[in-house]
Amino acid sequence: MLVLGIEVPPELRARWPGWFAPDVQPFLVADATVGGAAQPDRPLSPELRDTFQLYEVPDGLSRVWLSLDAPLRWAGERRVNVVDAL
Repeated sequence: MLVLGIEVPPELRARWPGWFAPDVQPFLVADATVGGAAQPDRPLSPELRDTFQLYEVPDGLSRVWLSLDAPLRWAGERRVNVVDAL
């Protein structure tokens, strides 16, 4: 496959979905909004940093990792607070 005139090997193409649509994604939310509901913070690869444009975490916000089904496991009030924060 050619992208911008550059040959992209199959091994690299296979990694793209993990960069652009990972199962667990980073979000910036107000400190303590999520509490223990999110997965622990982890290093952000350069690819994910660029995909989600997370170059700096502003004061008062925390980076959390959420899966698509995470809000379904939370109590109603916490779910509303997190969704409003996003």
